[in-house]
Amino acid sequence: MKENKTVTETYIINGFKPFSQLAMEYFPCPSGVTASRKRMRDKIDQNLSLTAELQAAGYTEHTTYLTPKMQEIIVLYLGPPYIVVPHIYLTLFDEKK
Repeated sequence: MKENKTVTETYIINGFKPFSQLAMEYFPCPSGVTASRKRMRDKIDQNLSLTAELQAAGYTEHTTYLTPKMQEIIVLYLGPPYIVVPHIYLTLFDEKK
């Protein structure tokens, strides 16, 4: 079942998302996805209200895919993530001009 949730006027959740993908959106790290996942899990663990709400939605420290509800909870607590467009896409866009 595909579920869309509008969290803010400009941020729409569209189905399940890998935890590592959302972690990279919040904590882009040049050393890789492992560091981003760790920072995201640490951020969740530091906020007891956030942790409690996520656990009520089925989240554990081993969760690899976030449901739309889990994503909504995270975005409500942390705000929408910053999306970083990789440099390769910017280069391709310039070439098409």
